Amino acid sequence: MFGPPTIKSILIALKDLESAASGPASRSPKAELRKVIKLLEGSGCNSVSEMVDELMLASTSKAKPKPAPPNEDIVEAHLSKLKAANATPEDFDSAVDKLLSDKKVRVKLELREIANRYTGSSAAYATKKQAEEAIKRSFHSRWVSNQYKLKAG
Repeated sequence: MFGPPTIKSILIALKDLESAASGPASRSPKAELRKVIKLLEGSGCNSVSEMVDELMLASTSKAKPKPAPPNEDIVEAHLSKLKAANATPEDFDSAVDKLLSDKKVRVKLELREIANRYTGSSAAYATKKQAEEAIKRSFHSRWVSNQYKLKAG
């Protein structure tokens, strides 16, 4: 009775091919055959269709890995520089320029976290420009507020 080959029959055929291959020119093919044999032996499947179903299920059910958290040392270093630079717009602009030119600062991780902590929001800035504008708006609001306080006092 004919039907689709079983995993067991395929393994027997592959092992026969592996043992028949000899000589230095057959190293690569033998290594490839060993990989396939190892895969089939480890599958625990009895038929090709069962293995196909298992592989299809495995390829569609992979969860996306979580992104790495922001580097806290980088976040704290730049955040403290921004907060310390509130004395003058020139100092602040210098701190922002250093932040934006730092190659270690990733937009969707450290820059987003710095912007959120500095502004007190929880926005998801998609671009470097959006984060920069939010930081500058927050500084401007603080600066203007402090100038009014100085004039009033």
